[in-house]
Amino acid sequence: MRAVSVREDKGVGLRGWLSGPKRKGLKAGAEVKEIVRLDKHRIAVLPMANISPDPRDEYFADGMTEELISTVSKIGELRTISRTSAMRYKGTKMSLREIAGELNVGVVLEGSVRKIGNSLRINVELVDVERDEHVWSQSYNRELAEVFAIQSDIASKVADALQVHLLTRERQSIEKKATDNIEAYTLYLKGLHYRSARSEEGYRRAIEYFDEALKIDSRFALAYEGIAECYERMGEDGVLSPRESFPKAKEYAVKAIEIDESLAEAHATLGAVLEEYYFDQPGAEKEFKRAIALNPNYGRVCHSYGAHLACMGRLDEAIAEIDRAQELNPLALEVNDCAAVIFNCANQFEKSVDACERMFRIDENYLPAHQDLAEVYLEKLRFNDAIEVLRKAVTMSRGAATAKGRLGFAYARAGREAEARMMLHELELDSKERYVSPVAFAVVHCGLGDKQRAIEWLERACEERAGGLLSIKMRPLWANLRSEPGFKQVVDKMGLNTISPVDP
Repeated sequence: MRAVSVREDKGVGLRGWLSGPKRKGLKAGAEVKEIVRLDKHRIAVLPMANISPDPRDEYFADGMTEELISTVSKIGELRTISRTSAMRYKGTKMSLREIAGELNVGVVLEGSVRKIGNSLRINVELVDVERDEHVWSQSYNRELAEVFAIQSDIASKVADALQVHLLTRERQSIEKKATDNIEAYTLYLKGLHYRSARSEEGYRRAIEYFDEALKIDSRFALAYEGIAECYERMGEDGVLSPRESFPKAKEYAVKAIEIDESLAEAHATLGAVLEEYYFDQPGAEKEFKRAIALNPNYGRVCHSYGAHLACMGRLDEAIAEIDRAQELNPLALEVNDCAAVIFNCANQFEKSVDACERMFRIDENYLPAHQDLAEVYLEKLRFNDAIEVLRKAVTMSRGAATAKGRLGFAYARAGREAEARMMLHELELDSKERYVSPVAFAVVHCGLGDKQRAIEWLERACEERAGGLLSIKMRPLWANLRSEPGFKQVVDKMGLNTISPVDP
């Protein structure tokens, strides 16, 4: 699909694309870039097919996929597509060549899992997509307790087949067992399955399974990290209040690191918590860098670190990091959302629209994509287009406060003050029924030019550690507040003007 222009010409841009035929996500037959000289050091581990007699064992196949991605990603000379993007092909009828074209990979690892009681049969094959030939394949008929040995053997054989060198520390990491208790590990896989749903119910079910695993093995670092990530995501998504979620996330992440300092995931989660809740920006950067050093293929930390750099005003570094995140996780909605915001902050509007286009292709009802696109239109002074997109976002999200706040801002910028104040009134009514972030009120007052009221709401948001606050230093929405002393004080309180830590 060609990139969409955001020139001033009327009718040009994603507005027309949005009102055109509906997209239903990435399916067989979708447009795919022509495959040219695919890099054989870029690999995708596709979802393992569950061929167990019991359909309830689906969690095991999904968990094995995630664990294999994690294990293969520890091979430094390879670039491994992250789980979020890989799992979008579960059950797809697309050919390997189509998938490789979308992910820009040269090799694909695919296979199946059959679990009967304590017996496992795992079939895997590594495919050179350009040549359409098997590079390596193998079947494993083992006991469930040997699952770690299977995972490490697959990763080692992939490295051998692709003729990449494994460093001693990489081999040690690949061969490291997460736990000696297979029952605890099975519970952990169930937790991963529910966490991937990214819903309140899914997070809570996942925490239950991770907690059960810890009752069996109290030194199971990955289970602690699993709980930490659930709490961090519930705080980030607004499922739990910041005071309920982030301190617990920190507690469990620190415990995971105490047990296993080499756990990149735990460092990444701790970095996010330090940044979002404790406003410890140097500490957050230290944790993000440690996570990347431990696993350069860990896509989640690449986009988290990119967002961190952008919030600190280091846009050139942020763009480099988000480019890497998009390479590792091209179909992740949250990665493309982050990219759209960063490119908008950097006045690279075409790239911001490209990221929006990716999100719409994956999920046309994804709220952040509409909000990001509206911000591009606002910067291009296309107020009516921004209002149209945001009205749709409000309807689609059933009145989400973030969408109403931006719609009020757009009305205000378009000179439609009465409608902007109506949005403030609606937000006030909503706040009597449910939590409404102070940021939503602040953005409307900002659009109206009521700077003092906007800053007062931002100060309240800062006290609450409300989501969506960290980007205020660089986000164009807040540009007319930047010279205000009160705004500068909020930015300073969040540590967004601190000097980055010196690398050891």
